Amino acid sequence: MLSKAYIIKSASVEELVIYINAVPEFSSLSQAVLKSRLDQSAICLVANSSDGTPAGFKIGYQESSDVFYSWIGGVSEGCRGQGLAQSLLEAQERMVIEKGYKRIKVKSMNQYPNMLKLLIKNGYYITGYEDRGTPKNSKICFEKSFK
Repeated sequence: MLSKAYIIKSASVEELVIYINAVPEFSSLSQAVLKSRLDQSAICLVANSSDGTPAGFKIGYQESSDVFYSWIGGVSEGCRGQGLAQSLLEAQERMVIEKGYKRIKVKSMNQYPNMLKLLIKNGYYITGYEDRGTPKNSKICFEKSFK
């Protein structure tokens, strides 16, 4: 449950940069990278605080006809710990189900323990590990199926 009022809405790729820049872990991600990764299948959600300040985002795209890949997401430092990441995850899942996907995949890293906890709490199962040289930088693969 959100402890503050946030407005979650769909956004264009051009709008995303503002929200991504509000999250330090992703602030170096450029619009060019976004455009190269995202197509018409993308679900781009952004969240504003009640005063209109960018608070967070969740972005993903179609991996196959029945699999959606939840690529990146984050919450600005001042808005963390208030349930916004949970709300963004739930909003994305609703849209994924509405679009007829059967599974959702996501990857995270040990350096983001709150994200790992969020995924496990929401029924995502660990399905793999991508070794990137160090445990901190290696990726843990998750998946959740829908009926």
